[in-house]
Amino acid sequence: MSSNFKRESGTLDSFFMPREKKPKNATNTAICATSSHELVMPNEDNFVSDSQIDNQIQDVWDTSKMFPALWTKEQVIEFQKKNSWAKLANNLDLTGIPKTTNENLKLVVSTLAKIVNVEVKEEHINKTYRLRHKNEDNSRIIVEFTNKEIKNNLLTAIKSRVKSKMPLIAKEIHKNFSKNHIYVNEQLSVVNRKIYWLAKQIAKKYNYEYVWANGSGVFLKKAEGMYGVRICNLSQLMSIDTEKSIDQLWIRN
Repeated sequence: MSSNFKRESGTLDSFFMPREKKPKNATNTAICATSSHELVMPNEDNFVSDSQIDNQIQDVWDTSKMFPALWTKEQVIEFQKKNSWAKLANNLDLTGIPKTTNENLKLVVSTLAKIVNVEVKEEHINKTYRLRHKNEDNSRIIVEFTNKEIKNNLLTAIKSRVKSKMPLIAKEIHKNFSKNHIYVNEQLSVVNRKIYWLAKQIAKKYNYEYVWANGSGVFLKKAEGMYGVRICNLSQLMSIDTEKSIDQLWIRN
């Protein structure tokens, strides 16, 4: 059941402004990571604006119609992946924050940022919305920032706090919230979200110490001091899965 709080003076009044309307085309494309997962920033050099992305995509299809031999299926898929990452480069996914009546999600994010000593004003956020979930009271929040620097500053501060074994809890945002842990991660594409879930199962089964995901993809690392391996597709996970359990896991997820 959604929480209802009594209005008080000051910032709490603005905290419970009417909830923003969720975009019609919003899809469930986020990922939840545990606080023990290592996160890595996406490559700064790979980011382009939305208009540039749209132009590039159009160029791809125009070129492939004129010169189909120039683009293999794999090249087109890889191009689409990179542009998908770029479109999500300014986004964060928040879980563990209870849903309230007439909530103002931009103010929720600003309040969260203050907890880790990062300034995020409401004008630094393009839009926020919750993803549909069977548990509506604790659904994920997607935050799209105006630029990647602000997003990275907030994510870095949160990572630093989590690594110091001081997890964020919802009660820090508002005194009437529960003591749920809050997890903040980069938003992943639908495909990478599924691969990430499978990678976590593989990591448990085959004793990989680290599994993490960011805007550039999903990664596995066997132990401290070893190189991480980027998981680009299901085939890579299947090559690790000597017991052949991936097929059933994929169907179940």
